[in-house]
Parts: sequence; structure tokens; C-alpha cells
Amino acid sequence: MSIKELSFLDSSKTTQSFLSTLKANNLTDLNDYLLFDLDNQMKQELLQQLDFLADDSLWNKEELAAYQTVAKTIDNDWILCNDVTVLVIPSHLYKNDSEIFTLSIWDFFIQFEEKKLETHILALN
Repeated sequence: MSIKELSFLDSSKTTQSFLSTLKANNLTDLNDYLLFDLDNQMKQELLQQLDFLADDSLWNKEELAAYQTVAKTIDNDWILCNDVTVLVIPSHLYKNDSEIFTLSIWDFFIQFEEKKLETHILALN
């Protein structure tokens, strides 16, 4: 089932309901490239990396507090969302190289799946 098809099953369209819908439909990854954070474990990993690197040019915990970790790529790029904004943070975690999309998480992944997302970080093929 595609992300677009799954979106019709979710009436609230929140980040949490997105993850719940994926989990209920046993969708743990997308094309073996994106791994979804269905058990809320990935954000801790991201925060540990930020703590370890501790650099002013990187994202910090306070800036990411309002965002939920949704997925990471096999290349360790991160996708976070706060229901109205999606952050794509590259594996090196630099703020200036990150991409910000004013989209719901559903719209973001529908565009990703349809290869219409304008991104320089994520591989669309």
C-alpha cells in the first residue's frame, strides 16, 4: 500500500497519527531506504549524536524539542516533523545544510514517494 493510500486511513493527519497508521499497517520502511521511527527510539540516538559532537553550527536539543523524529535514511539523514513543518537534517547535522518543508508529514511523504519532493539530501530513486 502506498503512502497516499494510507493517508486516506488517517483523519487527523498529525505526525503521531502518521506513525500510528504506518505501524498498524506494518510499514517499517520505504524502499529499504527510509526507516520509520515506529517505537520512538530514534530521537534518543539523534540527541546522543548532537551531545557527542557539541558544535554551534549543528542543531541543538532545544531547537529540536518541538519536533518528533519520523524516520532516518540508511545514510543516517534524519526526518523530523512538528505537524506543519518537516525538517530533513543531513547526517553531519549542520543546520545550514538542512532542508525545511512547510508540509504536513503526509504531504511530505506523498511528494517523496511520487518523486516530486525538491530535496538535495534525500535520494528519490
